[in-house]
Parts: sequence; C-alpha cells; structure tokens
Amino acid sequence: MGRRWTKEETSKFIELYQTTHIDEIGAIFNRNRQQLYDKAKQLKLKRPNLWRSKHCPIPKSEATQFKKGHKTWNKGLKLGSDWGGIETRFKPGQVPHNKLPSELKEVTKQLTRLKKNIYEREKRNGTR
Repeated sequence: MGRRWTKEETSKFIELYQTTHIDEIGAIFNRNRQQLYDKAKQLKLKRPNLWRSKHCPIPKSEATQFKKGHKTWNKGLKLGSDWGGIETRFKPGQVPHNKLPSELKEVTKQLTRLKKNIYEREKRNGTR
C-alpha cells in the first residue's frame, strides 16, 4: 500500500489536476499515474473540456475509415469457410462434450429456486 495523502498534498493536487499533465503531477508528488487517477476518482475530479481537447485530440474520422479502393482480404468468403468450416461443424446426431443430462438440469433449477426462497425468507425476517 502506498503512503497516505496529506491535506496539503490533496489541496495542491486538486489545484494542479485541472491544468497540469498527469506526468508532471506525478513528478511533483513522486507518485505513479494509477495513484493519481485513483485519487482523482476518489475526489470526483474531472478535467475541463478545453484541457481535454488540447491534450487528448480525437482522431479525424478519415483516419479511422477505409480508404477508397481498399481491398479486403475476406471479400466473398463465408464466415469461417477458410478456418475449418464444414469439417469442424457438428454432424447430425453428434452431441457436444459439455451437454448436461436433463435430470441434472432439473436438479440445478430446483437448487436455484431453493436458494432464492431461503434468501427471500432471510430478507423478510431481517437475518440478512
């Protein structure tokens, strides 16, 4: 566990968090980024939109879209047709290895119902 924050450190942190880069704040307080983000979350601090737009630019939509004339590698292929496709599908009558017997499913349902009833009864009686 890290060292505790003093009142002076906390007030200085609140002041700096609005305008200063997180790495600079870390150097001042000799703490890592995660500790600073955790403290900001604990104090419910948020950076102003102006600061965000200056330091965390959102890429233009053209940068994240396909260019004109882009050729995809999987055009015309059915999903999975190249990765085993028909050979790895279930055959008629084949059962998956993790299928549970119907009796076990019924027992599981009853157990779940029983647990729910116990929980509700304890809640009504005030023991939970």
